[in-house]
Amino acid sequence: MFSLPLLHYWVAEQLHSSGVWAVVAGDLSLSTKRVVFLNSTSRIKTYSVWESFVFILNDIVFLIMGLEAPEVVGGLRLEGISLSTTIGYRVLVTAILICAQMISSYVVMIAPPAPKSDIHQFCSHFAYTPGAGTYPTLVHHQRQII
Repeated sequence: MFSLPLLHYWVAEQLHSSGVWAVVAGDLSLSTKRVVFLNSTSRIKTYSVWESFVFILNDIVFLIMGLEAPEVVGGLRLEGISLSTTIGYRVLVTAILICAQMISSYVVMIAPPAPKSDIHQFCSHFAYTPGAGTYPTLVHHQRQII
């Protein structure tokens, strides 16, 4: 399963196409069919593995930031900027970002839903339909005919 993206990339490069787009397209198509070839236990384990992986990557990022902190503080001292001023700006920017996120969340909840275009309705209908001959598709076509 982990070798499929590499295979997608290699085939696309052999055809002088974009390997990155091939991996993205292949993974999107596989993700819609994961319920077919992964049972619930495998999906739970996969989710746990990815959560652990993201946690480890976050730890590495914060470790690197911590290792760079003395150099950043030294650069601030060379520029004549006090540490308290820097911390004050960081707190201000963080507060602004949190407020902006809260406001945007409330705006999205209050705002009326955007009208759906025909192509959006078409795509959203088939997004969760595993195949062309499945029950929801047949019911949809029967409703259109009737």
